Amino acid sequence: MQVNGSSCVVPTGRRDGRVSLVSDADSLPAFTDSIDMLKQKFSALGLNAHDLVVLAGGHTIGTSACQSFQYRMYNFTKVRNGAVDPSISPAFLPQLRALCPQNGDGSKRVALDTHSPNRFDTSYFRNMRIGQGILESDHML
Repeated sequence: MQVNGSSCVVPTGRRDGRVSLVSDADSLPAFTDSIDMLKQKFSALGLNAHDLVVLAGGHTIGTSACQSFQYRMYNFTKVRNGAVDPSISPAFLPQLRALCPQNGDGSKRVALDTHSPNRFDTSYFRNMRIGQGILESDHML
């Protein structure tokens, strides 16, 4: 399917098994994984870096809890304690801080694509280029 192009109805539902094990989730990518770790996890499934970027954009209709990325706005220790992640656009920072105040509800959910949260389009990738990524792992891609 192309973005804003033709579409077709696809049957949904899980058809790969009848058992779900928590241990299967151990190899899932984490928002804190480095690019090298993400590549390794995707490679173990027979996927390459291109697949990684495409699939990262596939979660754009999702959300993330503030606690998953607040450290980027208030205490980004990779630079220094109390600093802001320099990859976040200074123009975007006030919007993020309004959504997730420093001492606010860490479980509050925020759209991963703040420009078009309910559409599967290319704005997620544009957001990454202009420093408006929510998760650090997405922004690294």
